[in-house]
Amino acid sequence: MKKFIKPLLALLLLLGFATTFKSQKVYADEEWIHPRKVIVVKPMKVYQIHIKIPLYKSKLGRHKWIRKGQVVKVVHLGANYEFYIYGKGFKYTKKQQWVIPSYNKFDWFVWYNRHNIKKYLK
Repeated sequence: MKKFIKPLLALLLLLGFATTFKSQKVYADEEWIHPRKVIVVKPMKVYQIHIKIPLYKSKLGRHKWIRKGQVVKVVHLGANYEFYIYGKGFKYTKKQQWVIPSYNKFDWFVWYNRHNIKKYLK
C-alpha cells in the first residue's frame, strides 16, 4: 500500500505547485526573414543606405516616398533597421538597400490579401 501512496502524494503535490504558479505569456518576436507583400496605408519615407563593413560606418543616402495604396515587399529583421523594402523602384544590392528606420511602427501597412485588395486598392 505504501508503494502506491508515496508516488500518488508526490504527484498531487507536484500538481498542486503547478497550478499555483501563473505562467508567463510568451510573445513571438515581430521578425520575419522572407519578403512579404504589404499595402501601404499611409505615406512613409524610405531611405537608401550605403552599406560599409563594419556596419556602423554605413550611411543613409537619398530618400523616396512610398505612396498610400502602393504594394511593396517588406522584410522585418529588427537588427539595424526596422524594415527593408523590396520592389519596383527599390533596387537591392550588396552595397545599397532601402530601409525604413522607424522602430516598432506597424501602422503604416496592412498585409496583402484578397480582402485588403478590395478595401485599400480602390
